[in-house]
Amino acid sequence: MSFLSVVRRTALRGCVGARPAGRWYCEKAEEKKVEEEKVDEAKDPKDAKIEELTKSLAYSLAEADNARKIAAKDVTNAKKYALSSFAKELLDVADNLDRAASAVSEDEAQAHPTVGQLKKGVDMTNHSLHRILSNHGIDTHSIAIGDDFDPNFHDALFNVPLAEGMKPNTIANIVKKGYNYHDRVLRPSQVGVFGEA
Repeated sequence: MSFLSVVRRTALRGCVGARPAGRWYCEKAEEKKVEEEKVDEAKDPKDAKIEELTKSLAYSLAEADNARKIAAKDVTNAKKYALSSFAKELLDVADNLDRAASAVSEDEAQAHPTVGQLKKGVDMTNHSLHRILSNHGIDTHSIAIGDDFDPNFHDALFNVPLAEGMKPNTIANIVKKGYNYHDRVLRPSQVGVFGEA
């Protein structure tokens, strides 16, 4: 780097003058340092303490606000999911009504009027129970044979030998339907899964 390029660079930065040893310095930079030193000397210890306490207060207020938000979220979740244990027990009733409704075919219901009336009553009760569950945020998982197995929504009870035209790790049999409670899994679907070939 030539002497002239050094002079140009320092002149562009607002630096002028030379020290006896030939080093360039910046008058503006030195003036700024002197001003900062004067400001540091002029700071009162009380001002430093006030600044420290102000920062501490700001941190404390932010922490209290975060705690208030977390508590509000906990209360909301407690209200939203309060019925989960009760609802889980009702699912067995829903399963029994589903089994009872599917135990009688339409042909048998038409052949025996008493059985038909009984089946109709079971179907109406089952429909009413599912409507009430749905009104409180409890819905069934949509599941069908051949769907991919998802451990987040399905509980594999057994493996089934791979059938022709089916893919491995897909649903082979549905033992119990799964249910969601709002955005959480209340009970996973209990299924049989096609194994590897």
